[in-house]
Amino acid sequence: PLADSSEITMFKLYGTRTPNKRIHDARCDIGHRYLCDGSAYRSCALCDFDICQKCLEIESLPSPKKEEVLKQKVNKIIEEHEAQRMKLIKEDEAQRMKLRQEWEQRHEEEKRRREEEYKDYLRKL
Repeated sequence: PLADSSEITMFKLYGTRTPNKRIHDARCDIGHRYLCDGSAYRSCALCDFDICQKCLEIESLPSPKKEEVLKQKVNKIIEEHEAQRMKLIKEDEAQRMKLRQEWEQRHEEEKRRREEEYKDYLRKL
């Protein structure tokens, strides 16, 4: 369970009630995979507990709702990663197609050049 809000102090760069060292060393202790940003948003100096904003929002929900929200967020991240992957694949395919066209053009030019050289050679004979 989360500590009461009266036991948790906000982390601020200036004017915090916790030692300065904790500001820089504090990392989220929950760490929901792929969702946690890792930085401490709230902290309890007495129990050495830190939590980021995203994890606090998730952990504040009742259990069934928390699982649903986690699944939705993870699915959204998976969809975003898949969309990014597909974008990179399309960009890669476009780049390969461009390189292939350039190669074919150079190949055709070289082929024409050699044919012209061969015709010139035959004319000289």
